[in-house]
Amino acid sequence: SAVRARRHPAVAAAMHVAEIARSVASPELLQPGEDFGYAEWWCHSKPHCAGHLLHFDQADDGHLPILSTVLYLSGAGVGGPTLVTDQTMEDTRLARHGWLCEPRENRLLLFDGRLLHGHAPGRSCRSAPPPPTAGGAQAGA
Repeated sequence: SAVRARRHPAVAAAMHVAEIARSVASPELLQPGEDFGYAEWWCHSKPHCAGHLLHFDQADDGHLPILSTVLYLSGAGVGGPTLVTDQTMEDTRLARHGWLCEPRENRLLLFDGRLLHGHAPGRSCRSAPPPPTAGGAQAGA
């Protein structure tokens, strides 16, 4: 039932996240009469050298979020920065500007949910070794 679903811990957490977003988000992000209806989140635990492709946040029904957030749980030096661009899905041109947010423990990044964004790989990542050649030796060895 709907009452039991609202008591589920995941639903309670989503409602809490929506309340935090409502309290800190800029009023300019909301249209007149609009409010935060729900919150959705994803958790990523990736190697330091792994980034996350540029993407638009989008619900299964095609709606774009009013607000997107990134919460850094690890300190500086773990993973790369988040890149937020000025490009939206409606744009007919590529992004012209971008902003980087460096990881810092407990840092919360909030931005317009319509914007293209992603995560760069961490610093000092070495490339994978080249594949072996037909003779079994590695190129450049």
